[in-house]
Amino acid sequence: MASPPHHGQPPSFVPLLSTPRFEREQNDTFIMEILDIAPFTKMRIRIDGLGSRPEWFLERILLKNMNTGDLTMFYYGDWLSQRKGKKTLVCEMCAVIDGEEMMEWTSYTVSVKTSDVLGAGTDANVFIIIFGENGDSGTLALKQSANWNKFERNSTDTFNFSDMLSLGHLCKLRVWHDNK
Repeated sequence: MASPPHHGQPPSFVPLLSTPRFEREQNDTFIMEILDIAPFTKMRIRIDGLGSRPEWFLERILLKNMNTGDLTMFYYGDWLSQRKGKKTLVCEMCAVIDGEEMMEWTSYTVSVKTSDVLGAGTDANVFIIIFGENGDSGTLALKQSANWNKFERNSTDTFNFSDMLSLGHLCKLRVWHDNK
C-alpha cells in the first residue's frame, strides 16, 4: 500500500498569502497535499471560537483539484460564532458541482425514552452522533425538548434537527453525557 503524501501526518495547509488571513472581503488560498478523495459530497468546518476575534462569517469555499482542474464549491453564507447567526462553531456544507448540490437536505427527529428504573434520570448534558451511509452528523447536543426537565425517569424527550445534510440509510448512533 502506498504511503500518503503527508506520510501519516495530518494534511498541512500552506497559506499563499503573506497578509493576515480570513480578513473581510479577502480570498485566502491554501495548498493541501492529500490523496484523491473525490467525489466530494460535503465538508465540515470548525473554528475554536477563541482569540481576539472569535467569530467568522464564512461565505464559501472553492476546492480545486490541481491535477484534474475539477472545481467543487461549498456555500455557507453565515456566521461561525457563539453569539451571531446560527450560534454554532461548526457547519456542514453540501458540495456544489456545476450548479448541482451533491446531497439532499433533510430533518431528523430523535426520541429518547428514559427507563422507569429507580434513579434512571440524569441532569447531565446529553449528546449524540448519528451515523449513516453518507457519513456522520457530527456532535449534536440534546437540549431543546418539549419537556422542561429532560431525561427524567419514565419520560420520553423529542429533539428536532432541521436543515441537516442527509446521512442516507442510518446505521449507528453514539450517545453519551458529560456527567455534570
